Amino acid sequence: MRIQLLVVVLVAAGQFQLTPANGAEVANFIDGSYTKTIFGCELEVLLRGSTIETPKTVPDMLDAKGFRGWGRRCEFTKIEIDKPDEVWTASMHCVEGEVTGPKKFTFSKDTVKDTFDVSSPDQDGSTTYFSCKVD
Repeated sequence: MRIQLLVVVLVAAGQFQLTPANGAEVANFIDGSYTKTIFGCELEVLLRGSTIETPKTVPDMLDAKGFRGWGRRCEFTKIEIDKPDEVWTASMHCVEGEVTGPKKFTFSKDTVKDTFDVSSPDQDGSTTYFSCKVD
């Protein structure tokens, strides 16, 4: 009973994360942290080590482990190279609010701008993530 209570407390505090059954994978093609806006990068630096999480204090971030943001976490589970050093397709295990399950994303790298355009069959268009260059 004590172990279960400890796990519940750690999960609630964000200090312990359950990994998908088929195991997480690291996206070695992502070097550092990326976010949708430069303000997200600044906020990330200011809040490092903070345990306060609200919709206003948790920016949407992308790194080699996956996506994280308010009410959203996605971990890489399988990565395929479509075009070396340019385009990757990734299967991810996502937790978004109370919804948990697999999703697919395509990551296209622009080395000149140091950005990733991320798209999914579940959404229209793509989202650009900009390098934070603070790691």
